[in-house]
Amino acid sequence: MSGPDFSDEDTQEKIATVVQGIEQFVAAGQNPEASALLEQLLPVIAHRIDFVEEANEVGLFSGLALACARLSRLEDAKNYASRAIIENPDDLLAHALLAPEARISIARALIHHQRHDLARDLLRTLGMTGQTNEGEFYLELLDFYDTQKAVARNLTPPLVGGEGRPTLISLVIWGEDFIDKCLAFDLPSLLAPGNIPAMASEGGVILDVFTAEANHEHLLDHPVFKTVARFADIRVTWIPDTLLEHQKNDSTPDPERWCIAGAQYCSAIAARQLDADLVFVGTGNIYSESYLSSAKQHIEDGIGCVVTTAILAEEDAMVENLALFRDARSNHIEIDSADLLAYSMEKMSHQFFDLFITSKPTTSEHAPIAVFFQTDEGFCSHTFQLNPAMISSDLLPDDLVFDFHTAETRFLAEIVDGRDAEALIKVIEDPIGDIAVVKLEPAITGESYDDFPVTTKDCANAGLKCCDRESDISYFLWAFRQRFSVDCSDQTSNVPDSDMSEEETVEEIMELFEAGIQDTVNRIRFYSGAYR
Repeated sequence: MSGPDFSDEDTQEKIATVVQGIEQFVAAGQNPEASALLEQLLPVIAHRIDFVEEANEVGLFSGLALACARLSRLEDAKNYASRAIIENPDDLLAHALLAPEARISIARALIHHQRHDLARDLLRTLGMTGQTNEGEFYLELLDFYDTQKAVARNLTPPLVGGEGRPTLISLVIWGEDFIDKCLAFDLPSLLAPGNIPAMASEGGVILDVFTAEANHEHLLDHPVFKTVARFADIRVTWIPDTLLEHQKNDSTPDPERWCIAGAQYCSAIAARQLDADLVFVGTGNIYSESYLSSAKQHIEDGIGCVVTTAILAEEDAMVENLALFRDARSNHIEIDSADLLAYSMEKMSHQFFDLFITSKPTTSEHAPIAVFFQTDEGFCSHTFQLNPAMISSDLLPDDLVFDFHTAETRFLAEIVDGRDAEALIKVIEDPIGDIAVVKLEPAITGESYDDFPVTTKDCANAGLKCCDRESDISYFLWAFRQRFSVDCSDQTSNVPDSDMSEEETVEEIMELFEAGIQDTVNRIRFYSGAYR
């Protein structure tokens, strides 16, 4: 028996008329009526799709997706199929209508929106189809960090330090090159007297390390690390090689960030369990000599979190400058914020230059989450991603939920949770003081990955993409209005030109951000299941 000719104009018109009625019912929240209308259409649109024709029931949104596909409304078909698979991860029609990469993307978004169980169900069903095994990475990741969360929630406070509250330093690192960089810069600068040693005498230090088993000895047996161990309790967790060695691909372009994010959240849970203030340490940073003790003082004064911003400098050039401040006998680098910034300004990273916003847009290797402006004294910046120097244990919730974003993305938005950020967070507006950090970047090799225009619209969109809960929106609006400034004194000639007004540009970015709020709220509700 011949079926409908989907290229026939009359057939297309009949399908389109019924689909329009279904969509009107959906928009009005009348899903039972929409489903009844879909039943009338199914014999037509499901023709020769055996598993659909034989199904006892077809989901409203997967059926609507199929109808849109028959009408060549492919983007709508994808959106409806995505909604169907979020409502029912076992919906085989929705799976059939979406490419494996699209289903992985939905699972990633569900994890970011803290719906882990739903993501698991989707990934398991995807695996059963035999189309891809990419979901195994995320399933193993979720299982591993669930185990580590349970371990963190059962920790008991160590007998270290004095009478104050301890400090937990989270360090996630693997690979010999990164470990060597950490041992050359991060840990030596944190061994300055005003950093880890000061924290050890005031309340104790816990160094919470996540690394690879293969790098364990290389890290722990190094003289610098052994010096750290004199001042800190060391907690080491091995991340499975199957996670660390997962190859980047179109579905999973950033497996290392997911591994780092999971570890950082475990450290946050451990800090809350141990009633310790929390510090995140990356790789390739140099911290000023009293970075931790100054941040700690703000925490002891009742601040919930201390934030600053990092200056980017070229790594090779800074190595020579640091020789003056490196103490070989004690394995530490002791440099105050003024000297640290002065040397970094001499060798400012060219990646930094790209973020100075101009009327003729440049491009950046990364999304423009921050923008910079030249000032008479040097430069200033506004950013959606504030760099936490230290977070009070009091600000960490007991029920912290993983979103598998790295800590700089929206961790502060999560723990502020819609409250008044101004009352909770101390912003270090001028790093010429006690709290400064320089991020070392390799020199440019000539190979360019610049893909992101540095414009007001792109900056606003980058901020909106950080929002995964509706309470995030007020936080990011507040964050971008904060101003960081650096006085370069006689080195202003090193600062790139920027021909746009700071005040007008910031206001334009804020207006563009606010204009995108409703679409962002719709996205959040889509993945959180809060839509009608």
